[in-house]
Amino acid sequence: MAESLSGGRRQTTGPLAKRKSGRRKSLRRDVTAGRAALSPRINGLVLTSLPFFHSLEVQWPSGRRYIYCRKCRQSFKRSIVPHLLGKHSREWNRALDDWLTLRKSGLTYKSITKAYTSQKGEYIFSWNVVKRHVKTRIERTGQVIMVKSRTGPYLPGPLKEIRPRTSVWSFPKRGDWSVHASDYEGNWSPFVPHEIIRSFSKKGQLVLDPFVGGGTTLVECVLLERRGLGLDVNPVAVKLARQKVAKARQLASKGSKKALLPTVVTVQNGDARYLTSVPTGSVDLVCTHPPYGQAIRYTNSLEDLSRLAPDEFVISIGHVAKELYRVLKPGKFCAILMGDYRHRGVLYPNGLRVLEELIDGAGFELQDVIVKLQHQDSSTGFYPGRTDSLRYRIAHEYLFVVRKPGGETSERL
Repeated sequence: MAESLSGGRRQTTGPLAKRKSGRRKSLRRDVTAGRAALSPRINGLVLTSLPFFHSLEVQWPSGRRYIYCRKCRQSFKRSIVPHLLGKHSREWNRALDDWLTLRKSGLTYKSITKAYTSQKGEYIFSWNVVKRHVKTRIERTGQVIMVKSRTGPYLPGPLKEIRPRTSVWSFPKRGDWSVHASDYEGNWSPFVPHEIIRSFSKKGQLVLDPFVGGGTTLVECVLLERRGLGLDVNPVAVKLARQKVAKARQLASKGSKKALLPTVVTVQNGDARYLTSVPTGSVDLVCTHPPYGQAIRYTNSLEDLSRLAPDEFVISIGHVAKELYRVLKPGKFCAILMGDYRHRGVLYPNGLRVLEELIDGAGFELQDVIVKLQHQDSSTGFYPGRTDSLRYRIAHEYLFVVRKPGGETSERL
């Protein structure tokens, strides 16, 4: 064994030094393993809130469903959430932070809920609970969740181009090229604006999306070399759309073989019923996906159409339709995706009522009624073994393509 001085400290060399180094590495491994056991991981992320939620248990005494809190030794018949918010607020807030982190990593709300239930095939609460509380936190703090779309190489467009030739459209995979991802609830498949924009507009023309949401339409404007203008009443949506447009442009400049046309794509806060910032007759194409009434509530803002009762929603869509008619150039097209929804067993036919506002209310000419099949509906499968009270689930949406009279008469460009 030999000793040496380095930086004023005595160092051991030789076999003894190797044994000491081995013991230190072993100790570090033990500490790391202990931390991992105390803090379980999902997607490689350490979650301090998981052990408490795994102590909650779903029980079925006499065929009735209860959730048992082991810490308090109490059972709850309908929902354990009020108990957690009241008695275990610290654990709940810690879980809320972890849910935000998991959502940013790409996990769906349903996957998060599954991970927080220790029993296979059971849920301690609905994934809508997770979604609602995460959305409330996002709205209050102004955070933006931008999920990474894919792990493979950059794709400037879909791997396989799909050119629909009938009035029934089906996209089993929602599309994950560029920065497209399901990080904004209710955003549409990029295949829809991709097809609409390239079919009804030319490079350099202005595309308007007054319900911009997560920015799917504007990302396609960047990739297809159109000018774009997006508006939304939700400040979080505006932030997310701006980030996505910037990221899409950055990736396109590095990954595309040819330089893209430097088009201007902007996002701003605005109400689709009052497009005061958009001049009359200045838009070449409207490509948009409004909320379906109260099917998904996006914000607590009074300007948000998703908060409105069915009749008020249709009246507001009528105001939107008239504004879209005003800002469109004569002979240009407007494409709107709209769906029906059920609430407490009652079906609200948004599609038919919105089409009436577009034609009879605003004065558009009807060009196409396209039925888009839904493949990403997550509304089933919460309680195992429960008989579904709905005979037929909604599995379609309507894509209305209307035209402002005058100007050119050609259907496709």
